[in-house]
Amino acid sequence: MSLSLSYRFARRELRGGLRGFRIFLACLALGVMAIAAVGTVRSSITAGLERESAALLGGDAEVGLTYRFASEAERAWMESIADTVSETVDFRSMLVVTRDTVERGLTQVMAVDSAYPLIGSVTLDPAMPLDAALAGVDGTPGIVVERVLAERMGVVAGDTVRLGTQDFVLTAILAKYPDNAAGGFGLGPRSIVLTRDLANSGLLAAGTLMDTNYRLKLPEGSDLAALEQVAQERFRDTGMRWRDSRDGARGVERFVDRLGSFLVLVGLSGLAVGGVGVSAAVRSYLTGKTEVIATLKTLGATRRVIFQTYFIQIGILTLFGVGLGILMGALIPLLFAPMIAAQLPIPVEFAVYPRPLIEAGIYGLITAALFTLWPLAPRVYCTDYAAMEHIDIEPVRAEWDLMMRDFELDKNRGHFKQNYEYDPSILESDPELKEEFLDLLVSSITAEYSGCVLYQEIEKNVSNPDVSKLMCYMARDESRHAGFINKALNKLGGSTCKKRSAARVLPAAPAARRKGLWRSRASASSRPASCAAAMSRSA
Repeated sequence: MSLSLSYRFARRELRGGLRGFRIFLACLALGVMAIAAVGTVRSSITAGLERESAALLGGDAEVGLTYRFASEAERAWMESIADTVSETVDFRSMLVVTRDTVERGLTQVMAVDSAYPLIGSVTLDPAMPLDAALAGVDGTPGIVVERVLAERMGVVAGDTVRLGTQDFVLTAILAKYPDNAAGGFGLGPRSIVLTRDLANSGLLAAGTLMDTNYRLKLPEGSDLAALEQVAQERFRDTGMRWRDSRDGARGVERFVDRLGSFLVLVGLSGLAVGGVGVSAAVRSYLTGKTEVIATLKTLGATRRVIFQTYFIQIGILTLFGVGLGILMGALIPLLFAPMIAAQLPIPVEFAVYPRPLIEAGIYGLITAALFTLWPLAPRVYCTDYAAMEHIDIEPVRAEWDLMMRDFELDKNRGHFKQNYEYDPSILESDPELKEEFLDLLVSSITAEYSGCVLYQEIEKNVSNPDVSKLMCYMARDESRHAGFINKALNKLGGSTCKKRSAARVLPAAPAARRKGLWRSRASASSRPASCAAAMSRSA
C-alpha cells in the first residue's frame, strides 16, 4: 500500500514540470550521450573493419617474411594453395631530389609486382591505372608518392627523383591504396614502385632491413584455420608469419579498441563529474520540498512513504535522462557520419548498435544511483535521538529549572486570542492578495504542526526525563499556535479546502496520525503528571 501511495504522490508532484531538475537531466543526459556516442563510433569502425577485412589486408591471406624473400619451397606451397600470389617488399629509404642543392626526405617504400593489388584498387591523382603510372616515361621507371611527401619535397608530376642509385619519374600522387591499414607503423610517407625497377638501385641487397609480404587470393570456400595450421607446421622454423581476412586489420582494430576504451573512461569521468551536479540538484530539490515533506509527515506519512515518493520521482527522471542521452548518443554519430568517415583512412559502417547504447545506459543508471541515494537517504528525515539522549543538563540545572517552571505555569496560555474583528470579505476584491495571505497561513500552520509532531516524536523516543519534559511543553505550544492560525483559515475558507485535500491524498492514514496532537493525549498517562496536565489544559 505504501508503494502505491508513494507512486501517487510522485506522479502528482511531477505534474509541476521539470523545474529544479534541469541540471540533473543535463548532467545525466550529456554523460550518457558521450559514452553512447563513443561506443557507437567504435562499433561502427569495428563493423567496417570486419566487412572490408580482406581489402585492408590486400588479399584473403598474407604470408610475411623478414629480411628475405620466400624460398622456392615456400613459394611453391603458396602457389599450390592460392589462385594468385602477389609479392610486395616494404622498407625505408631516402627520396632524393637534385636541384641547386640536394634535398632528401624519408619515405616508406613499397615495391610491388604486376599482380598488385589482388583485392581493392589504388586511387591516384590524376586518375590512372597503377600499372600505367609505374610504367614510367621514356625508359625511366615511374613512382607514385603520397601528397604530403610531394609537397614536402616540392615535386610535381613529371619531376625526376631518386631512390638509391636509380632514377624515377613522378607520375601521380598516391591518394589511397587498399592495404594501408595492414601496413603497420611507418616512419615516412608511402611511395610505390615496381620491384623489378629496384634491381639497379642497390636497395635490395643482402642485409637490407625489409619485410616481404605475399598476399594470397584463395579459392572460394578455403578453410583459413586449416591453412594457417599447415603453414605453422611446415614452416615453423623459417620465421614465416600467417595472417588472413579473419583478422585483416589487427593493429588498427587493437588501436581502435584501446582508443575507444580511453574515450569511454573520459566519458565516465565526465559522468562522474556530472554526478556531483546530479547530487547537488537532488539536494537543492529536496531543500525546496521541505514544506511538502513537513506537511506529509504532519498528515501521517511515514519515512518510508516519503523516501519512496522522492525515490520514484528521481527514478522516473533518471530513466528519462538516460533515455535522452542514449537517443542523442545514437543519433549524433549518424548525423555526422559523412564527416567522420571522410576523416578516417579506414572503412566505417555507421548504424545503431545496441551493445554500446546498453552499456551507456547501465553506466548512467549506476551513476544516478550512486549520486542520488545519498541525498535521498532516510537519515535526511530522521532525528538523532541518541545525541539528545546524552544531553547533560546538570551544568545549567538552576537556569533549566527556572525555564521549566515558566513552561509549567504556561503564562502564554491566554495570549493567543483574537481580540479584534476583521471581515474576510475584504480580501475577495483582491484574489492575488488573498492567495498570498492563504499561502502565508498554510505555510505557518504547516511549520507549527510539523514542529508539534517532531517534538512529540522526540518525547516518545527519548528516555532522558529533562529532554522529554521539554519536548512535551514545546509540542503543547506548537499545537496552540497551529490552532490559532487555523481559526484564521476557517474564516477564509482555507482550512476546509486543506482538510479535504489531505483526506483525498492520504486515504489510508489513520485519523489519529492525521491529527497528530490528539495521539499525544492518548499517551498522556505515560508522561510526567505536570506535562499531561499541561497538554490537557492546552487542548
